[in-house]
Amino acid sequence: ERLAGVGPEATPLLLPRLEPGVAGNDAQKLAARVVAGALEALQPRSFTEDLVKMAQNSSPEGRINVIRVLGSAPDNAPAASALAGLWRNGPTESRGAALTALARMGGPMADQTIDEAFKDPRPEVVRAAVDAVVESKSAAHAPRILAIVKNPNEAGRNVDALARYYAAVPDALNEQHMLAVISFASDPAPRPEDRQRLLEALAPQAKSFTSDIKKSLRKLADMPGATTREAALVLLAVSGDGRAKREALADYEDQIQRNPDWAQSFEARGTVLYRMQEWKEARKDYEKALELSARDLRAKQDTAAIGIARCYMQEGKVKDAADTLRKSPVTPKQLAELARDPLFAPMLENPKLR
Repeated sequence: ERLAGVGPEATPLLLPRLEPGVAGNDAQKLAARVVAGALEALQPRSFTEDLVKMAQNSSPEGRINVIRVLGSAPDNAPAASALAGLWRNGPTESRGAALTALARMGGPMADQTIDEAFKDPRPEVVRAAVDAVVESKSAAHAPRILAIVKNPNEAGRNVDALARYYAAVPDALNEQHMLAVISFASDPAPRPEDRQRLLEALAPQAKSFTSDIKKSLRKLADMPGATTREAALVLLAVSGDGRAKREALADYEDQIQRNPDWAQSFEARGTVLYRMQEWKEARKDYEKALELSARDLRAKQDTAAIGIARCYMQEGKVKDAADTLRKSPVTPKQLAELARDPLFAPMLENPKLR
């Protein structure tokens, strides 16, 4: 922010610092990425030609930085042409970054290039196009995403990226998209876990479900397949359907009645309640699971503790979530995974809790 605050006059001084060098160390690479962020904010004019030359002669790390800045260039016709060339003919490690920059930029050349990528017969190219559109976080690409969701084979190959797109661009989830997702989940060909993953992307919009969407979900809940059935019931429960909530929890409550000292039953019910956005109820089940697992040397406590922390984060109780993680047997690897989860971003932003 301080670099960008200097103003566009600083651009000639900053451009060379996009290149950390082939043998650049971590500190030099970080500095170059910070400079790239500043130049993105500045949107430098009249330097597109210099950036294009740099892209052709930079190290892999420097080229990625240059591509980021090119994607923010106001004179986007020459920048788009350069990025399209890098996508088609550039080094493998920078092609995805070039396509992402084009997706963010928009315009005729960008649209043409992205359409070509989506129509490519190679799955890996389509995957790169979907990833680029996800990174753009733009609702302008919603029709392209819808076409992928309507193709069960392509949707099955890109489930995670599609779910990330809907999370990043919730405005794209109109009724047409929702019905397409439900149709994908109704298809027996995709894996059950993929159907569940994409269905769960609808949860943030559950309060606005139309009667047609609820009817489609009810039909899905009546189909065979426990995973998909539960996912449909969870969505109906989030939309306010009390009957669906009772149906989704029935099996877990039977397990708890049969064995009230088994930690896993409480943790499993807590997970379903969490998916229903019932944070307090879910936290109580996770806490019970943690209490019971403390008495059983064979039981694991980490997942229940992480569940409690997630509930606290959803409730806005960041300090309570941090205290839970500090006291729990959570591994450094698990903490690193949580650090990448957007839900825990407020904890990362707090110097005392991060």
